[in-house]
Amino acid sequence: MFAAMIIPLAGADKSPEATPEAIRKTAQACADALQKGDYEAFVEYTHPKIIAMVGGKKKMMDMIKSGMDELNKAGMTIISYKIEAPAEAISVGDDLAAIVPTSLEMKSKTDKITQRSYLLAVSSDNGKHWTFVDGAGLDDEKVKVIIPNPPKELKLPAKAEPVIEKN
Repeated sequence: MFAAMIIPLAGADKSPEATPEAIRKTAQACADALQKGDYEAFVEYTHPKIIAMVGGKKKMMDMIKSGMDELNKAGMTIISYKIEAPAEAISVGDDLAAIVPTSLEMKSKTDKITQRSYLLAVSSDNGKHWTFVDGAGLDDEKVKVIIPNPPKELKLPAKAEPVIEKN
């Protein structure tokens, strides 16, 4: 009985921005910034610990631009970067976190490549502002750089192999 009274209250103090759809929309804005080449906006959505590890916002923007230039030189273009709504955000100490499923489609002259992955969404202000970490390079050890004591409920999805189709 006591637990039943606490459970509805546990989520009552989360902001409206902590809903799965609000997280999805914010993550989609992040993905759209990357696709449009707005690296400054993209970096604003990047988790601050990742920015610090790279050496600051300017270095992060330069690194992303360089990576995108390399893709273009190799004849690869992004067709779409779709973001799905996560399950509910979970409390992680003073933060909220969610696993946000993604699907990136790219094409070359000969192939279409679809890569399913995820973003780790983290909010330090009860869901008012979300930052993201690309799940492609994350594992249980690396996630501890972002979330020092990740709860058991924060399960990282298995890595998916890209699907390659001939054009």
